[in-house]
Amino acid sequence: MRNHRYGIAMVVFLASLFLLLAPSCSQLSPEAKKAIHQERGDAYFEEGKYREALIEYKNIVQIDPGNANAHYQVALTHMRLGGLSGFGPDHSGGAIKAQ
Repeated sequence: MRNHRYGIAMVVFLASLFLLLAPSCSQLSPEAKKAIHQERGDAYFEEGKYREALIEYKNIVQIDPGNANAHYQVALTHMRLGGLSGFGPDHSGGAIKAQ
């Protein structure tokens, strides 16, 4: 019974902490958000967690669609996941797009 109470207390504590911190995260500048996603993406990539890295790099592209480095990292990560099948030139300067 004591362990059950401890577990409930921990869940309540973590939920409260999340509710307190969630609003502050949304107040970060776009540059700060990009830096966080870049750091996470690079760490995941180095660990071989390519799907997780891809999510982080795509988050950067959503924040800053003109970020060439993020687009490169998305493509590189796709290659590590097995290639870029389904992608090809869009005939507007060599950029890649989904087909």
